[in-house]
Amino acid sequence: MIRAGFITGLLVVVGVLVTPVAAEAQSRGFEALYKDRAGRMEVTFGGHKTSAWDRELNGASIDVKEANSWSFGLAYNFDNHWNFGFNMDSSNPKYTAVLAEEGGGTRTINHKLSIYHAQFNGTYHFMAGAFTPYVQLGGGWSTFDSNLTQQGSQICWWDPWWMTYRCTWATYSSSEFSYNAGAGLRYEINRDFFVRAGYTAMWADAGNKKERFDLGRIEIGFML
Repeated sequence: MIRAGFITGLLVVVGVLVTPVAAEAQSRGFEALYKDRAGRMEVTFGGHKTSAWDRELNGASIDVKEANSWSFGLAYNFDNHWNFGFNMDSSNPKYTAVLAEEGGGTRTINHKLSIYHAQFNGTYHFMAGAFTPYVQLGGGWSTFDSNLTQQGSQICWWDPWWMTYRCTWATYSSSEFSYNAGAGLRYEINRDFFVRAGYTAMWADAGNKKERFDLGRIEIGFML
């Protein structure tokens, strides 16, 4: 699970960003800074922290650590309440895997995992104004790459541009259906710029078991 201190930190950062602009809005008149988001595209960039998780199956196990990650999003506001968009999250947590060897015994591997979440999300903003809580539901797919090379998967070819042979290796990876639910706070600082902080729980199919990922995130956004 995401640590409580991290969520508190998110709220503190949003407060630091919002307070001086809120004071400016009060002194100048809020209408001078705010414009409806209805009918506007928006782009978001952000960072988040993913929770640690582990799994055991048939004598093997994996223990994945917490990690700092990044995200990118593109969305459209149908009105001041409803928003639909696409979001991409990427992380590279460290992991320890214990593998069961043929004939008995185990082998331990310490490496980095590459995780990508691509999600189509619907978001509902409870208030039509600049400051609003929101809820989010979405689905898409998640890709997990162990970054461990599969034996016998080497492919080599001649590169005529660099006049040399190049080789690649396939790695153990999989792409799975995933879905998410989240909630948070959004504040539109002026006509074009906003900040958002929230929490998202994500579930991905993995064989006969669903893995859960907890993401605490903070984002900055630009409306077009």
